Amino acid sequence: MKKMLKKLIDMRKTDYSAKTIATSAISVVIGLAFTLYNGFLGVYYSSVWNGTICVYYILLAVVRGVVVNAQRKINGGKNCGEKYIKRIYCSTHIILFAINIALIVPIAVMIKGNREYNLGIIPAIAMATYTTYRVTMAVINLKKSRKSKSLFIRELININFIDALVSVLLLQNTLIIANEGKMTEEMSTLSIVSSTAIWIAIAVITAMSFARSERAENPR
Repeated sequence: MKKMLKKLIDMRKTDYSAKTIATSAISVVIGLAFTLYNGFLGVYYSSVWNGTICVYYILLAVVRGVVVNAQRKINGGKNCGEKYIKRIYCSTHIILFAINIALIVPIAVMIKGNREYNLGIIPAIAMATYTTYRVTMAVINLKKSRKSKSLFIRELININFIDALVSVLLLQNTLIIANEGKMTEEMSTLSIVSSTAIWIAIAVITAMSFARSERAENPR
């Protein structure tokens, strides 16, 4: 594990493409931790929210893994034709669209506010810290991504940004749980508005990313 992390850190010191791949690979590791965490809560508390979020991270890990592997082949000098690149790009976006639809379920559960467990304030603080980091890095990398014309690099940046937006939903849910799952009318209205806005943003980002493949002059 130490050797793998050292290799990823060394990759970040090279070109922007390698940095993006390294960051996405690290995100896969972090995503695995969140998958196990939410999977445990989903089973232990019979939580639909945590169960669906677990599925979300599994699908996201699959997408990231496929894209990172494809970009690694290109960086390694393998002759990957335009048809191969666009086929991978389109197939991974189909999964992303499926993720968007799947997110409707945990959002609906969160808005209802039915909870039978309370995790306390510590997970809320940890989630707030993680969310702040994810959103900040996603915004920074989104601006930097303009330097790259590679479809896969741009896709990885968009995936990281979508992941950051979902982390906001996770924080919102965690704060509700920290409040013993009680949903006042004001909280319910705020949850509906914020969750809907975030979901629409995710859907728009995914659609714009998918449309980019048709406009790309150099998909590599």
